[in-house]
Amino acid sequence: DPGINYICGLMNAEDLLMLGDTGRILTSGMSGEGVSGHLYMVNPLDDSWEELVTGVNFSQDHDASAYPNCPGPLDVTNFSAHGLALNEYDTYQFDLYITSHGEREAIEIFDLDMSEGIAELTWKGCVPMNAEIMYNSIAILSDGGFVSTEFMNWNEGIGVVFAGAVNGNVVEWHPGGEVTDIAGTELSGANGIAVTDDDRYMFVAAFGTR
Repeated sequence: DPGINYICGLMNAEDLLMLGDTGRILTSGMSGEGVSGHLYMVNPLDDSWEELVTGVNFSQDHDASAYPNCPGPLDVTNFSAHGLALNEYDTYQFDLYITSHGEREAIEIFDLDMSEGIAELTWKGCVPMNAEIMYNSIAILSDGGFVSTEFMNWNEGIGVVFAGAVNGNVVEWHPGGEVTDIAGTELSGANGIAVTDDDRYMFVAAFGTR
């Protein structure tokens, strides 16, 4: 393909986000047959990349006070990194939320520190989600909560989405609370989501109804 360059080796790359003005791209990696989840950091200037979860600068430090319902550390051999959301809370320091499948359906929450020129990733906790639902995308709210999209029911499969049937909601969570449906957000195959800086509006892609 003329004019197109390929970065090879990344497994099941799914979501892409610019890491502030670091020049790097964060890429999720979903699990598949014989493949566990991944979280990649890509340098598009030289097409290099590194895997952060299995890297030497990955650690786990459960903040049980902030995430008391999280049952324990991330199983790095059985997760699937799907949707990504970033909040730069200080220069080159980010909150990272991931919709993850695998051992558990959960929002996995990390701290990503690039202030020293290397990527130091620390798992901080999780918010367990309904195990029957595949959650797709996520956006971080100003209070540290999030909104996330219910893409499909695992048992029903994607056929319901292709048929354009209403099959899920947007859900929200705030620190100290429970995950709840947002009334009036019934959609078909709710997919990508973004929130305005003042938390006033959400923009949601409804895949099933195009």
